[in-house]
Amino acid sequence: MIALYYDDRSLERTRQWLDSLDAAEKEGVSGVEGFMYTTWFNNDHYDDLEKVSDLIKQKYPNRWPK
Repeated sequence: MIALYYDDRSLERTRQWLDSLDAAEKEGVSGVEGFMYTTWFNNDHYDDLEKVSDLIKQKYPNRWPK
């Protein structure tokens, strides 16, 4: 499980997490079963959940439930 987002409204750090996972898997890392949307300050940014899920669906469509 990878926890990502942490109030990163630009999604740049979220993209970096996904890119890091991509690179790690190319090196043989396996076993990542999912992603956890994580807010940090006062749980204020749940309105970005759709943007984050859309990014994950685009980058890792095989990881998204059908």
